[in-house]
Amino acid sequence: MRRSSLQHWDAVCGCGTSPDAYTYGSLMLSLSLALSLMLTQTPPVNVACGVLTSAQVTSLIGSAKTMPMGNAPNGSNCMFQNENKIITVLVATNATADAAQRLFDAQKRIATGTDIAGWGVPAYGAAVKNVAISGVLKQLMFVEVKVSDSTQKPERMAQVLQVAMKEFAARK
Repeated sequence: MRRSSLQHWDAVCGCGTSPDAYTYGSLMLSLSLALSLMLTQTPPVNVACGVLTSAQVTSLIGSAKTMPMGNAPNGSNCMFQNENKIITVLVATNATADAAQRLFDAQKRIATGTDIAGWGVPAYGAAVKNVAISGVLKQLMFVEVKVSDSTQKPERMAQVLQVAMKEFAARK
């Protein structure tokens, strides 16, 4: 004797044989499966939070709280904060080299940055008022870091930031 799908479902979950029980049981099974998958998967790594080492962050603004702000397959951003001292990191992975270069050029213009030679990758730096900015283009990945600290001279922040970004540019 062949059992109906409702009878089979009742045998599996003990929910009864009504269509509502079948729908409810299917929904509960789907939700529990989805939840178990979500709990076993690790969240994606926020690349932006790993651009600077903790020692580099400390050298720029002192001991700071790390705050991942956004994370997606094509980019992420992160913020480090120590009172009113802030570092923001933007990482954008582009689909083509042309798109990456256009983003790099646009961000350099916005920052009124000047080219930095000798890093092995396109790079720029800028220092305006209380902000130091540095950007690099590594293949399809654009990375820009801004440091804002009203207690420091922008030239000093730019110098320390550029040392950190040159080290990042050299990483594999």
